[in-house]
Amino acid sequence: MKKFFSPPTFLITTLLLFLSACLDPIQFDEPELNDNSLIVDGVFTTGKQVHSLRLSRPSALSSGVIFPVENAEVSLFDESGNQFLYRSRGDGLYQLAEATPQGEVGKAYHIEIELIDGKRYQSKPQIMPPLVKADSVYFKFEPEETLTTDGTIIKKTVLNVFIDTPLPPTEGSIQLKWLVDEVYSFTEISCGPLDPVLTCFFHQVTDIQSILIQSSEGTNATRFDKRKLVTKRNLVDAGMEFRGKHYFSVNQFSITKEAFDYWENLRQVTQVAGTIFDPPPAKVRGNVFNVEKPDEIVLGFF
Repeated sequence: MKKFFSPPTFLITTLLLFLSACLDPIQFDEPELNDNSLIVDGVFTTGKQVHSLRLSRPSALSSGVIFPVENAEVSLFDESGNQFLYRSRGDGLYQLAEATPQGEVGKAYHIEIELIDGKRYQSKPQIMPPLVKADSVYFKFEPEETLTTDGTIIKKTVLNVFIDTPLPPTEGSIQLKWLVDEVYSFTEISCGPLDPVLTCFFHQVTDIQSILIQSSEGTNATRFDKRKLVTKRNLVDAGMEFRGKHYFSVNQFSITKEAFDYWENLRQVTQVAGTIFDPPPAKVRGNVFNVEKPDEIVLGFF
């Protein structure tokens, strides 16, 4: 004969009390979005791609949520006063028409923004810097050792992606910035001769929080190489990403000295080690300003 036992009453009571406590909501009163800074995220290059710009405002709770700024009038101006309009694509995205001329090295450009509430913003003109081309991008599988908090050494294999760039002769310094994205495929396992096999492709920006920059200022460097690391992937935690073809695309941008200083300041604020000696989190002022209220802090650099 089988006997069934009920769990003790005190165990059920304790579990119910625990679940009830976890389900109690915590209410936050988020301040009005009008108190938050405008974020301008855009770039204009010598390339043939469609140039985009995003306008948004951050969440007042610093939760990583941003709110798009819609119905703004955005224009690009060159040093001769020629105006090129951005078209709204929704969700805070604005794009220049495909017929817009490409940027020219040595010419100055800036943007002007007018929000739906009448506030006007403008970026300080930036001169298009000279083109700097890389001569090689390559990867290596390399061993790496990490030390855990309890003193244990963990050995693993990582994929490192490097770039080498010769620096052209110039009177001033050269500043570069890199962005890396990757595409990989995943193919289903066939379950039979009549089962169609699908292949999916995934695209993602690598190390989106990383700020990869370098300057030749104060050096006699003729190249940015010596295995300039632009991204690193841990193969142990990669899952299915490296079971098939995997592509890395390294985009190299030549930027102005003012842009480099902005990104360097932002890097120091965002990539702190978590000690008492770290600089406190702060808003980094870019090159965009409120025409009527220049003291207003605007985030981003165009």
